[in-house]
Amino acid sequence: METRGTTGVAYLEDVALNYAALVFRDSNDETLEIQRALVFDQQDQDQGMDTYCLVVHAGPTYYGGVNDWHIHDDVLQLILGPEAAQTLGLPTALRLLLSPTEVPLVREHLPALLGHLGTTEQATGT
Repeated sequence: METRGTTGVAYLEDVALNYAALVFRDSNDETLEIQRALVFDQQDQDQGMDTYCLVVHAGPTYYGGVNDWHIHDDVLQLILGPEAAQTLGLPTALRLLLSPTEVPLVREHLPALLGHLGTTEQATGT
């Protein structure tokens, strides 16, 4: 499993362009975007594009591809399918270390972008 620190996370939503996205930037200045249309049309449905898509800084895009995800404390773990990982040039298991200010943003928006998959947990103090 590869671990990367983030240097920034942003949530973007643009009604005119019909999309929302979480954008993760790492210490190598590379980005991973998780995008989803706000409204899917018939063409999206006909082409199997009525889901989220993953976009990396180099340009490759993959529709779907996240098999599972979890947020625990300040770590986001993404489990990608083999085809998605290969297309995007990412490992199948990726951990993103989030800053304390990024965690609430990711917890708030990631479930809606990725749908029913995944869990978000907070550790309880002992």
